[in-house]
Amino acid sequence: MVGPFLFERETEYGLMIGICTSLAGLSGFPPGHEVYLASVSGERRTEAAALMTVPHSLIVTHASASAATALAGDLNRSGLPVSGVHGPNETAAVLARALSQAQGCGIERTKTLRIRELREVAQVTSAPGQLRLAREDELGQLSAWFEELWVEAGGGLVGVTGLTVARRNFTADRLFVWDHYGPVSMASATGATPNGIRVSGVYTPSAHRGHGYATSCVATLSARLLAEGRGFCFLYTDASNPTPNIIYQRIGYLPVADVQEYRLVFS
Repeated sequence: MVGPFLFERETEYGLMIGICTSLAGLSGFPPGHEVYLASVSGERRTEAAALMTVPHSLIVTHASASAATALAGDLNRSGLPVSGVHGPNETAAVLARALSQAQGCGIERTKTLRIRELREVAQVTSAPGQLRLAREDELGQLSAWFEELWVEAGGGLVGVTGLTVARRNFTADRLFVWDHYGPVSMASATGATPNGIRVSGVYTPSAHRGHGYATSCVATLSARLLAEGRGFCFLYTDASNPTPNIIYQRIGYLPVADVQEYRLVFS
């Protein structure tokens, strides 16, 4: 079974586990949002797994070169469109090359992401204000913040608006703000795994930066999630951006692994 294979590296494969958990709770998918799920099995155990929700990138676990090639062949036979690959460094590179050769397109490495895990929140100086759940009348503002975040990060979710994400997280009671005479920073808690949960959507608009709001928001939210019974929290950072990596390290988020993102380039 794929579950035990993924749970062996629960933090590293947390994104895939969280998406699978969300998909399990749905009764169907809208047109144009097909789901691809695959695994490669050896004689004794699962060797690799992959997940894609069209039109988003393929997410893949560690895999040998032969397993990655097998996944690429199966995906090509499925006829589903592939926009990119997200996975451990060597596996993502092999799979991206195999897909580009089969589809006659180019590949571009877009970014390196660092997975960080926290099991205990370090003591940090708290900024003025407090953490609270977002309110419905703030969704317009927060949806704009999501879209600003995606622009600054150099990408977003294909076919998804900031309002869609803000409302989905709000409905699940997982959209939070740091309030200092109104929202000044935000963060979400999504993609639960058996023992952990992912912190995402961390953003402070430029007018409110430099006051420690994001640090306090993430630290307080992480402590809250651990107090709810989670064994750990995890998040992704851009490995090339030193500022958030320093901030998260200070809070207690330690590096676990790096993953690469590739984009398939069609002429």
